[in-house]
Amino acid sequence: MAASVTAAAAQSAAHSPLSTDNVVVTATRTAKSANDVLAQVTIINRLDIEEAGALSLVDLLQRRANLDIRATGGPGQTSSVFIRGTNATHTLVLIDGQRIASSTSGAAAFENISLDLIERIEIVRGPLSSLYGSEAIGGVIQIFTKQGSARNAEQAMKVTASAGIGSFSGRHADAAIDSVFGDTRVFLTASRRTIDAPSATNPLAGSFTFNPDRDAYENTSAAVKLTHQLWQGEVVSLSAWQSRGKTRFDSGPGNNAESTQTLRGVLLSSENNLTDWWKSRLSIGSTSDDSVVTSNFPGKFKTTQNQFAWQNQLATVAGDALLGVERRSENVAATTNYTSKTRTTDSVFGSLSQKVDAQTLTVNARRDREDQFGSRSTGGISWGYQLWKDELVYLSAGRAFRAPSFNDLYFPGFSNPLLRPEKSESGEFGWRLNRKTFQLNLAVFENKIEDLIAFDSATSRPQNLRRARIRGWELGVDTQWAGIDWRTRITAQRPEDTDSNKQLRSRAKLLGTLGASTTLGAWKLGTDVTASSARFDSANEAPSSRMSGYALWSAFARYRIDPAWSVDLAGNNLANRRYELARGYNTLGRQLQITVRFSPK
Repeated sequence: MAASVTAAAAQSAAHSPLSTDNVVVTATRTAKSANDVLAQVTIINRLDIEEAGALSLVDLLQRRANLDIRATGGPGQTSSVFIRGTNATHTLVLIDGQRIASSTSGAAAFENISLDLIERIEIVRGPLSSLYGSEAIGGVIQIFTKQGSARNAEQAMKVTASAGIGSFSGRHADAAIDSVFGDTRVFLTASRRTIDAPSATNPLAGSFTFNPDRDAYENTSAAVKLTHQLWQGEVVSLSAWQSRGKTRFDSGPGNNAESTQTLRGVLLSSENNLTDWWKSRLSIGSTSDDSVVTSNFPGKFKTTQNQFAWQNQLATVAGDALLGVERRSENVAATTNYTSKTRTTDSVFGSLSQKVDAQTLTVNARRDREDQFGSRSTGGISWGYQLWKDELVYLSAGRAFRAPSFNDLYFPGFSNPLLRPEKSESGEFGWRLNRKTFQLNLAVFENKIEDLIAFDSATSRPQNLRRARIRGWELGVDTQWAGIDWRTRITAQRPEDTDSNKQLRSRAKLLGTLGASTTLGAWKLGTDVTASSARFDSANEAPSSRMSGYALWSAFARYRIDPAWSVDLAGNNLANRRYELARGYNTLGRQLQITVRFSPK
């Protein structure tokens, strides 16, 4: 996940929706053509983000990646993402290769990751614990922060900026400076967003939660990246980013509850082409999640993860090999008195991929040793067959796991230090057709999860009680017809609790998106529809918890004034549909926004 690799990936992704030269990093931890990856991958680039006009990261992931989501209100409210029907904590979230999920809750704060920081997102579906360790049961979402686009010193300094207004008194602005000085590159960016959103709750949330006041949100973010080429084949980079969200939320009548959450990351890395057959990357970094809650139940929670990794790519006679070691140290500082506040995970991993004629075989293996529960080994295997130059089929299988969080293990009065890691076994069949004006991706999958952690009312503590089985298929089609680019994504799945045969909480059985875009002179126009079937906001399909299915219509238009200036118009939920993502919590109605951009070529 080196800077040069990320740059290549970002550049390739900037092509048309039917580009055939996209580079993917997350699926194998190395740069690889998306056409050769034996997994289902979705790429969201910077242009996709700008054109979507989304108000939050979860909104973007639902519309562009067809992922299932849950949110307790509008922008800034607690949000979750589900990949292939697995739990929210079964998705590993990385920013520039570093973990960002809270060690206490076990979940990533999608609601406070600013879209203005993001250059590119890769979503890989399927188990990847054999490469990444804990949490990667349903898949991996990796976010790559902005790094600029100046190509050389002749471009001197490049400045970009945008500003806009929107519904609910929305305001947003961002700016970036990108410079190249000889062998050194410096990139700076900063942004701010505010919105005076309506109340996050309605009376169905209950008298201890509902408050009809407005729940405003503001986010301020910034990032810096310095890259220096020491000599040919060796690059050193230092980067840092921060995204701070301040959210008003509902905690009963008359209570002006507020949460301030600051996400941070810093990373120092060195990439080396040691020989023609050996590439090495060494990185050391730290991420933190710092939350301060002011309400009837105030508290402070800060989790820090210090992460070290050494990764080596080797070209051998047996195939392309990957060998690496990692160490992750977690620390919790909170007003809550956790019985244990630190843990360390040491890991070793490897991969071997061999291509012979039309066949490709890839084997991954990893061993994690954690000082809480001991050692855990995971593996994965994939086999692909190139039917024709533009057609591929593959089979894959893998094991994955998720370690219990600090809340699961050590929260006073409601924890269980004897919990075991959740574990899964899954299999997948895929078919990929990749032609100039038509691309198709089909996958059929099954995932069995055991030792799911659930609250046991008999003991008032979490236990490894439940099992789940998720079966389904995914279809993605991209094509060009009548001068229009068409994009379709469909997921049909059965996310079931094996013990009760009930639908898993907040998971839909059917998801879909349909998008279209075209260019007419100086205009680029597009529209999309996002739909979901019914869900239950309970574990037992209680009728009172049923949330009806919905379909949302969005549209955008970009007018190119000249090569440097453009104006974007975006509308979300244009039919003003009322729908629920969590029972008792409101979603936004119709949203309109206009953005002026300055981005010289």
